[in-house]
Amino acid sequence: MDKDKIIALLNQDLEGEHAAIIQYLTHAYAMGEGEIACEIEAVAREEMRHLDWLAETIVRLGGTPSLKRGDMRMGGDSVSDWMRNDVLLEEDAMNP
Repeated sequence: MDKDKIIALLNQDLEGEHAAIIQYLTHAYAMGEGEIACEIEAVAREEMRHLDWLAETIVRLGGTPSLKRGDMRMGGDSVSDWMRNDVLLEEDAMNP
């Protein structure tokens, strides 16, 4: 696989991490104070680390990190809906 294709695939992953960060934070903030919201915020911070690693790798390969955001799953009216969407987002990331 050539370097440009690798950079394109890494940028696709980076866009997914960007979407995950926003989705998780939106869900955590909607939950308000509490243990579950804190756990979801911690997951968002982990996604931020993934985004950073991907961006650094893209730059090392000579590419430019994408500023686009991947698709999010924002629907739902309850915590269980949001959690289901968060699980589905991760499943989407594992099965592009």
